[in-house]
Amino acid sequence: MDNTGRALGTLDSPIYFVMVRDDHPTYAKGHVMLAPQEIGHGPELARRLFEERYKAQGFEYRDDCHTLNDVDRLQKKLQEQEMAIRRRQGEVDERARQEIHQQTASRLRQRMASRDCKPFERDFIANWLILQEEKRKKYTQRWTEYTDYIWAREQSAGTRIEDRMPD
Repeated sequence: MDNTGRALGTLDSPIYFVMVRDDHPTYAKGHVMLAPQEIGHGPELARRLFEERYKAQGFEYRDDCHTLNDVDRLQKKLQEQEMAIRRRQGEVDERARQEIHQQTASRLRQRMASRDCKPFERDFIANWLILQEEKRKKYTQRWTEYTDYIWAREQSAGTRIEDRMPD
């Protein structure tokens, strides 16, 4: 045992809820949801939210990830779950974005082809069309980095929120 009061190789378990019902209208059986925890307050908030809201919906309270391997399995489950959700949402968003982008790009290309379009304006429009795709890729990557990991897995209990790398 070290100064944490826990056995070596163990950590504070993240608290999470698992859907155990088959007939929930929104969540499939096995859906995992991380519970919020306030620093310095232990599991009070998570327990209260579970009792007031999630228990009645069919979720089960869990705090059984005490080793790095346990947390890695939970993180993998959450990543797969969120990736599937985002993939479905992303397909819908991408179709809408492409349609709007195609309409806008078509109008801009028509403007570029017109006689009264100045060379500077043509260059600006051409660069705008290129930048839209570059920015989409960059911000999609930032979103993935921001959402696809568990804080407890990647940081120690002594890590302050202010110590995170800036966005």
